[in-house]
Amino acid sequence: MRVYIVFSALVILGLLTLLLATRLGTDSAYYPYLDEFASTLIIGGTLSLLYKVFIEVDMHRRMRDMMGIHKSVDESGLSQIYRDTKAFDYAPMIKSASSFSLIFNDAKRWVGMYALELEKRFSKTGTVTEFFLTDPDGPFLEVLARKTNVTPDELREKLRQTATIIKESLERSEQCGRVMIYALKNYPTRATVVTEDKAVVASYQMCSHRTITPLFVYAKANSPNNLYDFLYDDLNEIRQESKLVFDSQLDKKASDGSAKGDDMLPEKPANKG
Repeated sequence: MRVYIVFSALVILGLLTLLLATRLGTDSAYYPYLDEFASTLIIGGTLSLLYKVFIEVDMHRRMRDMMGIHKSVDESGLSQIYRDTKAFDYAPMIKSASSFSLIFNDAKRWVGMYALELEKRFSKTGTVTEFFLTDPDGPFLEVLARKTNVTPDELREKLRQTATIIKESLERSEQCGRVMIYALKNYPTRATVVTEDKAVVASYQMCSHRTITPLFVYAKANSPNNLYDFLYDDLNEIRQESKLVFDSQLDKKASDGSAKGDDMLPEKPANKG
């Protein structure tokens, strides 16, 4: 506002100077100097005002754009973006979440990395932990094996090892929480973790070789456009159509051994001679 006042004052001063020069007349020795000074003030002040108006209009347009982006981000619930999934630490979520649902291809590396955190989680009363993994007997196993440059038997072995690590972490724990393993009906299109108030999504690359993949964190938001609700609803649909292959609660209740978790794990492929 002060800038507008200053530039307007220059224009007014120029007009007053021009008026003074006119009253003195062209015969006055001061006329040429006053005329030039008045012209300079009027032109300079007017151009400065126009430039200021142009700059502010552009700034307001940029701010509207930025506010629009901010509004979209705020409504979606997006809270964090990581360029590399390896930079994200799942440990705080594993520790604090009441419900924890993980959807991965095979998750062998992941469960191996967080085995200690999972063991502590399984010792907490009231926690529910779900693992949704590729079905070792499903039609998408061979497709995923080709994509990741392994044989179907090698991928089945990775899935068996994942289930074994989960079971071993459960056995070392106080076994207060509930643990379930599901076989997915379809091909996982992304790595997803959903808790009661947060969702983490890591994109899978389309190419076969490993590359850096981004990760997005969405918080539960009070907005009809928030993506957490989409991921949460998708999880519920996945749960309905997936095959439950292990449930620690059922395993604990079973007295005759027919529902033991070891029997539900994917079979280890026979070694080829």
